[in-house]
Amino acid sequence: MPDTNVAAVILAGGKSSRMGRDKASIVIGGRSMLQRVIDAASEVAETVVVVTARWQALPSMEARGRLVLVTDEREDAGPLAGMVTGLGVVEAPVALLLACDQPFVQPALLTMLAAQAMEAAAAIPMVGRELQPLCSAVRRDALDTLRAMLERGVRAAGAIADLDGARQVERREWSRVDSEGLSFVGVNTPEELVRAEAIAARLDVGVG
Repeated sequence: MPDTNVAAVILAGGKSSRMGRDKASIVIGGRSMLQRVIDAASEVAETVVVVTARWQALPSMEARGRLVLVTDEREDAGPLAGMVTGLGVVEAPVALLLACDQPFVQPALLTMLAAQAMEAAAAIPMVGRELQPLCSAVRRDALDTLRAMLERGVRAAGAIADLDGARQVERREWSRVDSEGLSFVGVNTPEELVRAEAIAARLDVGVG
């Protein structure tokens, strides 16, 4: 069941320049990428917040619980701006931070990250040598600090790693709930879309 203490913020307003079309609306295995992320988040979070761009035409969406759409307050200000916008309407103490272009994010991983963020400022997976701030969890009370970073000109989502008390989630931890690392499969280019369609064909057998 979704947790009333957990919300999810999904960034859907990127320009999708490498893909050449809006990523949120791309259909993989019968569902838009955005809907796939909403579905996963809805298993964990009672409220799902989708942060959009003013110009964006979104696909149809539904969530198990409450679905909130909010327009990014600052266009072209980077993902941190979208995170701050989304967190600004969150009421739960912990928020998952997600991107619409990681369509195979695993609910079990999100549950683990949310639990860790109950005790830390943020919980951010490390994949190889790269942090995954857009598949992470953060405490809502970090909002003022993140907003101050934004005002100083910080744009990157990785700013959450600089929060006092943020912790990295190493592979030995996250692989217990996502052995293949499916949660971190990004779809940013037509070539990556082909790979994603193959993954969906394998995962969705018997679904529906």
